[in-house]
Amino acid sequence: IKPNNNTISAITALPAAIPTGKVLQIQTHHFTSAVNTTSTSFGDTGITKAITPSATSSKILVTVALKLATSTDSNERIMTQILRGSSVIALNERTLLSNDSETQAMVGYQFLDSPNTTSATTYKIQWRCINGITVRLNDYEGTGSFSSLTLMEIGA
Repeated sequence: IKPNNNTISAITALPAAIPTGKVLQIQTHHFTSAVNTTSTSFGDTGITKAITPSATSSKILVTVALKLATSTDSNERIMTQILRGSSVIALNERTLLSNDSETQAMVGYQFLDSPNTTSATTYKIQWRCINGITVRLNDYEGTGSFSSLTLMEIGA
């Protein structure tokens, strides 16, 4: 087999017809504050970050990593959402299962966004409880930790 009439060892690049994505920039917010909520309505976590895409065709890969805990022996469902500006672009729900004293969870997820702009674009994370039980962010077993929001611009 001779791809494009070349031996395998002679091929040094992919043909131009095969699209490849490139990471053009990365913006990260490491959030270290310990905050909590009992609200059953969405509110800000304090985790926010802006990115300015270099082309309208760029995609933004949004990666969320949250360290959550609750100190009750009841299960709690927590919902988080990613906003671009004031528009909700992704929802995530997680149940924090009780282990009789302290419930902990690492919640991580990604979303590939197409903002179609070259203007500065702000992303943020909001959260809410389902049952109204206190949920803590960045207070893992009483010690400090961090959560993060990472934005990666992927060029066409």
